[in-house]
Amino acid sequence: MQVMCDCGRTLNPEGRCDASHALSDKQYVIMLERRRRRTERLKMNKVKISGIEYAIVMKPLEEMGGNIGLANFNTQEISINQNMTAQTIKIAKWHEVIHMLDHTYDLCMSEKQVKFFTHALIALFEDNPGIVEQFKGN
Repeated sequence: MQVMCDCGRTLNPEGRCDASHALSDKQYVIMLERRRRRTERLKMNKVKISGIEYAIVMKPLEEMGGNIGLANFNTQEISINQNMTAQTIKIAKWHEVIHMLDHTYDLCMSEKQVKFFTHALIALFEDNPGIVEQFKGN
């Protein structure tokens, strides 16, 4: 999986872009739009599951005990490691929401099933951007 710089180039293994960032006007506009979308995705701070609202809290690495994400059904909180890339944060949010659904509906999913279902849902939504509106039944 490749991680991209805001300018659209692939980051090197150290997480840096190898470009000097002399962007054209078009590239600059694209970079700003990518940054805006990533910021919007990271702003989601709650999710409601079966009528119960769960806080999504971004926490520093030190508070996460080596975890990327944690779901706590008792405190109604989903904790996400804020030191991850935007893509990893997105995956972690979905992953922890699926854990909450699993617990709420007693689905008895294994960690492997949660992992695969997370990636399947992300692919479904990214491959079909208008799917939620299409399926709402309006």
